[in-house]
Amino acid sequence: MRIGAEAASSTGKGDTNLYYLHQSIPHLHDIRLTGPYFTPLELANDMYHFFGPSCFRARDKLTEAVQAGTLIDIESITTPVHNDQNRVRTCHILREANPTVRARMPGPMYYVASSAILTELAELIPHAPDDPSVILPMKDKQVHGSFLDKDEAFAKAREVAREVAAGMEGSGMIDIPQHMAISPAEMMLVTVAQVPIGSGGMVNVGVYFSDRREGQGE
Repeated sequence: MRIGAEAASSTGKGDTNLYYLHQSIPHLHDIRLTGPYFTPLELANDMYHFFGPSCFRARDKLTEAVQAGTLIDIESITTPVHNDQNRVRTCHILREANPTVRARMPGPMYYVASSAILTELAELIPHAPDDPSVILPMKDKQVHGSFLDKDEAFAKAREVAREVAAGMEGSGMIDIPQHMAISPAEMMLVTVAQVPIGSGGMVNVGVYFSDRREGQGE
């Protein structure tokens, strides 16, 4: 089932925000960051898919919000999985006021995000190196800005990594050379820097490429 486009086709005139979804399943250490979005239809469809049939209460609330035109006013939705209060799914709608990038949407753009990986748990997962199908256990994921210019995005990523390293006593930033060019065809993530946090964690700061034009995907 997909949310009807007619009920969720516009965020309203003059909206200068970009929207991202912070999706989490805490008991699985599964945290994902998706976006950017610029219409409630995109938000609603991805949120509906994330919650799935096991989170029917969240789907009902989501459908009501779309029909009432109040979806983008929601901060977050949390719901138990199969009514089990020890297993929940939460979806936060993140907003970034960015009229420059928003004015060019849909179109190619870059955004900077950080991932706090629980490396001790990740090491227990059997998988091939760089297997994109593996979901690494996360403590958190954050978005740090959206850009039209690739160089600005890389500069911001290194700035974020330096700030993380400065906040971790005795931790140094592992700067990764910009040896991988971002390819619009591959929509790849480039890890710009890594910062060890404690004995069992690592923050990866990277640049993502997105192109929401029809036929381009993400």
